[in-house]
Amino acid sequence: MLATTVAQSTGAQGFRIEPRVQPEFRAFASAANSWSAGAGIGFNVPAGTYLRVAPMLYAGRRVSDLPQDFVRIEIVNRFSLDPFREARWGPWVGAGLAAEWERDVRGRALVVVALGTDLPGVSGWRPSVEVAIGGGTRVSLGARPVRRTGR
Repeated sequence: MLATTVAQSTGAQGFRIEPRVQPEFRAFASAANSWSAGAGIGFNVPAGTYLRVAPMLYAGRRVSDLPQDFVRIEIVNRFSLDPFREARWGPWVGAGLAAEWERDVRGRALVVVALGTDLPGVSGWRPSVEVAIGGGTRVSLGARPVRRTGR
């Protein structure tokens, strides 16, 4: 009884996340059978307190004996480990699906598993780093506008 009388609310209890869709930009390097690099554009869509859905469209170039351009569509669900922005860095884990096409090559479907983190905001932008596996190992750097509340 006494505990309920003296209990105080924590900062997270009164916290409201702005459910706002944000543009997201990424640059990546990937290693599989050959090296590739490119860029992507997409969205960061809140789907709950801890979940963000990230549909992305990538374009890149493979560096091999026969260099080849490719496009990739990807949808990854990111589970935020710090949705309330209580720490400077905001780690997440994610999983999703991708489809990839090259000229004159049949497309392929892929399962993607990702691990990443938001970094401290810079000039109104929230940079991030991500390592993903799915059709090779990809390291990407991203940026999206900073939310006023939450990640």
